[in-house]
Amino acid sequence: MATYNKQTITSAPVAPTYNAAAAGDTIQAPEGAIFHIKNASGVSITCTITATATLANGTTFPNLVITVPAGAERICRLGGEFTNGSGQAALTWSATASVTWAIRTL
Repeated sequence: MATYNKQTITSAPVAPTYNAAAAGDTIQAPEGAIFHIKNASGVSITCTITATATLANGTTFPNLVITVPAGAERICRLGGEFTNGSGQAALTWSATASVTWAIRTL
C-alpha cells in the first residue's frame, strides 16, 4: 500500500511517470486530475475508485469503475467526489500484473 502524488504538467516538457498497480494504492487526486491506466496484461482488468461524497438526497455517490481491456489504455478526469478530506482517493484493482497508471494535473 502506497500513496502517490500527482504529476503536474506545465509549459516545460516532462517525462511521464507511471506507477505499478498494487493492492491498497492511494492517490493525491484534486478535482480535475487526469487518471491514466495502461493494461499490458492478457486479460481485462477493472479499477474501482471509491466515492466519498454524498448526493443531496443522502445517497452515497456511486464508485467509479473503469474497465480496461487486455492490451488497452483508459484515461478519465476525476471529480472531487472521490477524494477524502486530505485530497486522497482509494484505488482497488481486480488484477495488478502488467498494469501501470499515472495521475496528472495541469
